Amino acid sequence: MIVQTMQCYSMGYTMTDGSPAYLMTRNGIYYFQTRIPSDSVHNNGGKQGLIRRSTRTGNRREALKIARIWWVEIMSDNTNEEIEASAERFEKLYSLGKHHFHELGKIDQDDLQAIDEFQEDWTEFDKKAINYYQDRKALREKQEKQAAHQQLNPAPHTSAVPQSAKEVPEKLSTLLDKYMKVNAKKSKTWTKKTAKTFKAHITLFIQMLGDPYVHDLTEPMVRDKFGDLICDLPIRMNLTKKYFNGGICKLENRKPIDKIITITNKDGDKTLDPKTIVDYVNVVRGFLTWLSKKAYTDHNMGNVLEELSELAKNQEEKENRFPAEDLKKLFETDDYRDGLLMEYPERHWAPLIGLFTGAREGEICQLNLDDVNYDNECKTWVIEFKPGGDKRLKNKYSARVTPVHDSLIDLGLLVYVNQLKEAGETRLFPREIPASDGSWGRKVSRWFNGELVYGKKDKGGKKTRKYKDGYKDKCGIIQADNERKNFHSFRHTLINHGHQNDFDDKVLREITGHTTHRKDDHENYKSSYILAKRKDVIARINFDIDINAIKKWL
Repeated sequence: MIVQTMQCYSMGYTMTDGSPAYLMTRNGIYYFQTRIPSDSVHNNGGKQGLIRRSTRTGNRREALKIARIWWVEIMSDNTNEEIEASAERFEKLYSLGKHHFHELGKIDQDDLQAIDEFQEDWTEFDKKAINYYQDRKALREKQEKQAAHQQLNPAPHTSAVPQSAKEVPEKLSTLLDKYMKVNAKKSKTWTKKTAKTFKAHITLFIQMLGDPYVHDLTEPMVRDKFGDLICDLPIRMNLTKKYFNGGICKLENRKPIDKIITITNKDGDKTLDPKTIVDYVNVVRGFLTWLSKKAYTDHNMGNVLEELSELAKNQEEKENRFPAEDLKKLFETDDYRDGLLMEYPERHWAPLIGLFTGAREGEICQLNLDDVNYDNECKTWVIEFKPGGDKRLKNKYSARVTPVHDSLIDLGLLVYVNQLKEAGETRLFPREIPASDGSWGRKVSRWFNGELVYGKKDKGGKKTRKYKDGYKDKCGIIQADNERKNFHSFRHTLINHGHQNDFDDKVLREITGHTTHRKDDHENYKSSYILAKRKDVIARINFDIDINAIKKWL
């Protein structure tokens, strides 16, 4: 029999006092780093430079053992690929050991026969795996006790950081706090709303993974515990009582994700739509990229989510656009024909600008009058989307100049702008103001998309809720269960129109501010050459609606 109790494993390493030059530490994790010998360059694909690998442990003795193995492999003229294979073996050891440890923990420790049967088919690799996991687990617990003791009994001030503090591994939840603080200080587009959304999305990701230590984070963990499950989560999860213990919708009461998914499948609840999945995945990928850049992980694990992001994004753009029949319902109406929307100019113009520029709702509603101007070199009217003052853009690449489509000019957009200037106004839509979180377009959103209206409290003390139809609903826009048609659909409609008519994809993405520019492109985003290309693409936009049926602004 191999095991009698859960405490019997020990590896008993030996070590020297000094650390070799090829072992370094950062953020409590040890790294192996060495320059490739010149006579081994041919074994590394002809590449010179450093080999750097994380040992994924804060245990100095364990790190020394791993580093020495890799050092011997380098000196034996092995390739970098062989070192990577060795690193993967340690990863497998840890994962297998963790599985065996938890399965063994489910067995009554007094039932020796059950333990013996459980280990009957174990190989030497299985034995090494559980030893490896328990050794790292025991060390981690020791380090946490040391850190807690040091907090209660701080050492006298010294310029040197105590070794025990350096070696304390960090959990993802701790690193999330650092990530939020860094972005709040550095990002000009980091509004209160953005911060709240990012923290909620990443917190869910961390909870789905069980808040592991960063050096325990692996690609399979990201893929299996988050990527494969995010599509199965229900909508409005944090507002639905049955997903919480005791029916109290507080985060600490939320049921485990696997149980929530079971309830969702059993009750046939609607799951997250593609747009929401894209939002979650992209936020999480940003966090994982930051971990990699700061060397908390040795490579970007967000890459395993790239395919999911693209699939969901493509599905979103396919489902959430307005087809030709919807555009007719929206614009060939008495409201536009008789000018009934002109009493509230933002209701009249915002959908039209959204359709012919692909701009986001908030970008349109925050425009100043001087953002609409004439470019003498290209001889065209343009709308400039730029940050400044209380104006915000989604990211730095959203800054752009978009030529004004002839249909907007024919309908009297420039006449409207001049009237406002003569009246001493500075905003394109004077009634629009930013919300408390800094976002724009709330009034237009509620008018176009509809909103939930809260009424009086019922007998149980809960406020009644009723959905109030928006303009799109009154126009007869129908959406299937897997669709979400709203103001943002104008953006997807323009993008799809461009794809269907073979527009230059790069220019189309520049027009909509939906691109990652090269540095020189971004610095010259309103150059005459780039603007001329955009003007040509804008001129080709031709939706199947009767523009002449819309009343002109006089």
